[in-house]
Amino acid sequence: MNSRSPKMPQKLLTVALTRCDAVLLRLWVVALLHIAGLVLWWRSPQVGAPLVAGAVIAELGLGVWWLLMIQERRGACLGLIAEGRGALPLAALARERARLASPRHQAELARSIARLITRASNWDVTPTARAPTDPRVVSDAAPELSEIERQIEAGDISVRALALVEQLLCSPTSPLYGDDAGELKRELGRVRYLARGTGAPDSR
Repeated sequence: MNSRSPKMPQKLLTVALTRCDAVLLRLWVVALLHIAGLVLWWRSPQVGAPLVAGAVIAELGLGVWWLLMIQERRGACLGLIAEGRGALPLAALARERARLASPRHQAELARSIARLITRASNWDVTPTARAPTDPRVVSDAAPELSEIERQIEAGDISVRALALVEQLLCSPTSPLYGDDAGELKRELGRVRYLARGTGAPDSR
C-alpha cells in the first residue's frame, strides 16, 4: 500500500513548478542569445554563427528538459487530485482538472482501456514480443476494467477517479504493469469507489 506522507504530492508539485520556472527562464535567456547571435551574424558571420549554433543546441536540450518537467508536474498534479486535494488554489491543478474533465480526454482514456482488454484477450492468438502489460493480469481484471471503461464513456465518473485511472495507465510503477492481479484489482476497486464522487468536496 502507499505509505507516503499525505504532503508528499504537494511537495512534488512544488518542486516540479520550481523546476519548470527555472527551465523556462533559461529558455528565455537562450532565446535572447539566439536573437543576439542572428544580429551579430548579419554584421559579422565569424562571431554570430558560433553563437547561433550554441543557442540552437542549448534550446534543443532545454526543450527536452522542459518536456520532462511538464510530465513531472502533471504526475504531481494527478497525485494531488487522486488524493482529493485538487481544489488547492494552483493554476496547474486547475488546468489538470479541466483536462481530465474534457470529454475528448475521457474518450481517449476509455479507448486506452479497451485496447488493453482487447490486446490481452487476443494474446494467445496474436502474441507480441515484450508486451508492456502481462496479458494474464489484464485478463483477470478485465471485468473491473470494462466496468470502469463504461463509466468513463457514460461520463459517470469523478475527476478523482479519472486522475487515478491516468496514473494506472501512465505510471511505470502502476500495478497495471506488474504481475499481481490482486494488487491491480484492489487499485481498480479504489477507482470504482472514487468514481461515485465519495469522500471529498472536490471529487467532481
